[in-house]
Amino acid sequence: MRINRQRPEWQPLRVLCALLAAATVVGCAGTVVIEEEFPEPVVQPLPFSAGIYYSPQFSQYVYTEEEGKLTFELGTKQQAVYDKIFGALFEQTIPVPSPDQDNSSYGVDLVLEPVLEEYAFLSPAETATNFYAVSMKYQIRLYSDQGTIVGYWPFVAYGKDRKRFVNGNQSLGEATTVALRDAAAAMVSQFKGVVEKQQWRAPLPPTEVTSP
Repeated sequence: MRINRQRPEWQPLRVLCALLAAATVVGCAGTVVIEEEFPEPVVQPLPFSAGIYYSPQFSQYVYTEEEGKLTFELGTKQQAVYDKIFGALFEQTIPVPSPDQDNSSYGVDLVLEPVLEEYAFLSPAETATNFYAVSMKYQIRLYSDQGTIVGYWPFVAYGKDRKRFVNGNQSLGEATTVALRDAAAAMVSQFKGVVEKQQWRAPLPPTEVTSP
């Protein structure tokens, strides 16, 4: 099992959702490129103006293993998905330079920061099947307009695809695309209710530093 962790601070919950849209994947020479075309979801937007923050670790995320023999340029693709979802869920979205600062001058009601905690996949050899399986652990952090973290919502997106190509990277890319669709579906079907009912999890206390 191949795993790449970002910031494993919280235990995420499993979310199983429907798929949203089709995508095209091109793979060659050890590199997987995902070119998705996710349509705008049809959903009644929440009456909030949401500030959106993407960290460099999120928007520029690249998965690399085996000394660069396999590379996923995933950051720009997942940001494009979240841009569409946030744009559909809220009446207005505004980029902010940092989530933990005073953003009241931007006229936002809350600030959201998506975090990819872990990207992992299993090959057909590892699953003893003819499928590639992908999991992506996310959390959405919620901040007040004053920069105070008020909660977070964890979830896991899943995808799999049958190995159909000589180049297995293409099937792995398809499975990653399915996981991105699953993440989008989870945001539409569940996160909207989390914000409406304020059912996010309370933030963990900061780690105490003990002097030697």
